[in-house]
Amino acid sequence: MCFIDRIERNIYEYLFFRQYKCGIKDYTFLTNAYTFLPKIAEVAKNRSARIIVSLDSGCKETFQKIKNSDKFDDVVSNIVEYAKPNIEIIFKYIILKGINDNFDELKKFCNTIINVINRAGNQGGFVAMIDIDYRDILKPNYVMPQEHKELIEYLLEWGKNKNLDVVMQDHIKNLYF
Repeated sequence: MCFIDRIERNIYEYLFFRQYKCGIKDYTFLTNAYTFLPKIAEVAKNRSARIIVSLDSGCKETFQKIKNSDKFDDVVSNIVEYAKPNIEIIFKYIILKGINDNFDELKKFCNTIINVINRAGNQGGFVAMIDIDYRDILKPNYVMPQEHKELIEYLLEWGKNKNLDVVMQDHIKNLYF
């Protein structure tokens, strides 16, 4: 897995192209998508690749609270650009207690995914991923709250209805089931 950060993008572009020239065929890029890097999209388009974006929200206000950034619209636009050449996009949603752990915000997140799909003109290769804040999970005797289970159930059902994959991290599966 490769991480993309706007400050280190030149280093990562260098690493990607070294790997690309060496014939590595499977890539996972983890990015905040604050910046669209055409070279990354080119590498991803020509190889088996996926891009993971931890969006964690479905609107500017919640994005600002979580990321301390006002770049929600830019991030969504950059995700659209990454998706256009038929690259698999994984939208990650980390449930954060008291911030985005409600149906209203999760529905906005789902609408953002549909918005990206429509704008990218790509009907395949989109995945929603659900996760929980590690600060909660690491607490001794942690039990997943019922409301978080209900959010997961909603997202799983939503994905099924939209014919989109929804995945859970393994540690979430263990807590959920």
